[in-house]
Order: sequence, then C-alpha cells, then structure tokens
Amino acid sequence: MTRKFTEKEKNILYKDIPIQKQDYEVNWETYLFIILNIMFSVLIFKALIFDYNPFLKEEGFSLWIAIIYVLIVIILVFIVPYLLTVFMLNLIRNIIVYSRYGKYAEENALETTEIEVFQGDKDEDFIIQVFNAKEEKIEIKIALKISVEYSVKEDFLKEIGNYGPKGSEKIDVPLQDILKIFNAKIFTKKAGLILKDYSTTVKLDSSEKIYYFRDFLKTKYNLVYAKKINEVLFVNFYGDDMAKDIDILVKDVESKVEYYYNEDRLL
Repeated sequence: MTRKFTEKEKNILYKDIPIQKQDYEVNWETYLFIILNIMFSVLIFKALIFDYNPFLKEEGFSLWIAIIYVLIVIILVFIVPYLLTVFMLNLIRNIIVYSRYGKYAEENALETTEIEVFQGDKDEDFIIQVFNAKEEKIEIKIALKISVEYSVKEDFLKEIGNYGPKGSEKIDVPLQDILKIFNAKIFTKKAGLILKDYSTTVKLDSSEKIYYFRDFLKTKYNLVYAKKINEVLFVNFYGDDMAKDIDILVKDVESKVEYYYNEDRLL
C-alpha cells in the first residue's frame, strides 16, 4: 500500500534518530520557535498600533469599535505569530524530509509465522527473531531496565539474593523468575521490568513508542519503506499476542536496577 508519511513518521525522519533514542532536552527548534514567535508578534503589534492604527488618524470612533479593534489586535499579535511559526517550521521539516526520503511510503503487512528468542551478548539481554511465511527475518536486540521503588528495595534485594552465593557481586536471574517476583503483592505497582533500549534490523526501528518486550511478540507486523529510495525505515508490531516463553538469564541484575521514590512519578 502506498501512502503519505504520517506526521509522527515525518517527525522521526526529520531528526533521523529512532524515537526511543530521542531525548526531551530543549533543542534549537524550540529556541527558533520562540524567536520567530516574538519577532512576528513585535512586527504585527508595531504595524497595528503605530503604522496602521486608524485611531491615530481620525476621531469619532465609538467605544464598541475600539473594543473590537483591541480584540483584533490581541488575536493578530498572539495567535497569528504562532500559526505562522508552526507553518514555517513544518515547511522546513517537510523540505528536509522529502529531500531525503520522498513524500510517499510503501507499507507491507506481514503475518508472523515463528518467533525465536536467544540469550544476548554484552550489549543486550536477549534477541528476538521474527519470521514470516517467506522466511524473512526481523531481529530485535533487547536491553532491559528494572524499575523499583525505594520502599521495596530491601525486599527486592532479598529476593534476588536467593539466586546467587552469599556476598556475590553479580547475580544472574532467569527472566521468568523476575516476572514471578514482581507478581507478588508487595511489589504491585512498585516494581516492573521495562525496555531500556532496543534496536531492529530496520533503519529507524518502530514509529511507535514501545515500553515492554512482549509488544514485539505479535501475530502481525508491517514494514514501512521510503518509496523514493526503497529503504525500510520502520517495523510496527500489532495483532494478537503470541505465547512464547523467554528462557533467558538476566545477567548482573543489580546493574539494571533504577530505584525511584514514589514522589518521582508525580513529577
């Protein structure tokens, strides 16, 4: 199916960085947005108040006309600059994206026929391989993060301590056992296993935010190509869940833990 790139896809293509690797720091586009907004506001304000203000040239306007004019000034000074700035930045983004990838995407829907899971190396915890009927393979490398509230820190350390010799600096725990630990009532809403990072065999991974490794274990997925250069950019997983036991070890569990205070979630 041929279609135009979505706004979300264009935002990823513009930065040319997978969505999960993009940070939230203030970037140059934010500063440019503010500067252009202020510049357009000042120019419009100057034109309406000093250059083309009818009240400076004639007298006898009614109070209602004055009020309407003030409202028009407010709209033009605060809303129009915003719309102009958004238009200009979108125009710049589209020019950059279309010059690299073209305007159109080719989307191919595929059925998952088989999923294999392997123990990872140093840089990843495990690897998922997804196959379709043509025996084509998508490979996803998974790095995990364990999130634990400080109030249950000691309980968590006690649980994982059962999997290694006393005093051991590095403890390896089967993934399924970690999930069983988190199913205990004491850890409800206070601990979880999420993605720290992932990478696929396509250029920009998924166009959707993915937080949990089981989101890759689906019955269907689609590949999104740039029609201009015939390069696969995104792979998006959907459909029903596929039952798959992941029999791998999470190595050096403590190195993957991030502790937080309950108040942090409110920030």
